[in-house]
Amino acid sequence: MTCRPETELAVLRWLAFSDHVGESSKTIATAVLGQTLARRGPDYMPTPLDAGDFNRCRLLVEEVPECWAGVEALAEQNAKWRALRDEWHRIAGMLRAGKVAEAGKVVRRAVGAELPADGNGEVVR
Repeated sequence: MTCRPETELAVLRWLAFSDHVGESSKTIATAVLGQTLARRGPDYMPTPLDAGDFNRCRLLVEEVPECWAGVEALAEQNAKWRALRDEWHRIAGMLRAGKVAEAGKVVRRAVGAELPADGNGEVVR
């Protein structure tokens, strides 16, 4: 996947300066740039595991709408990303409405994560 120079600049600016960067949002950013998280290899495609992880991804896509193409590319390669893509708008709507715990449940179900969560929909790590 190749992107326009303006998109590349926006993604790099987000990676460098955003307070909302996590592994799964980096995965979207690198996908839209046509890269992988090299230190882990081409099959390393971490998904959001909870509402906070998903929200970082959502914020990236909202800030740089062209990053939706990264979500689509990941969904073509990975079943967990496909499930998240299919639930994306529902989860994003829940987060915008402040339904964090509910959004976290949908995220965990989509990625098949049976991880314990706190009362705010965040995975207990």
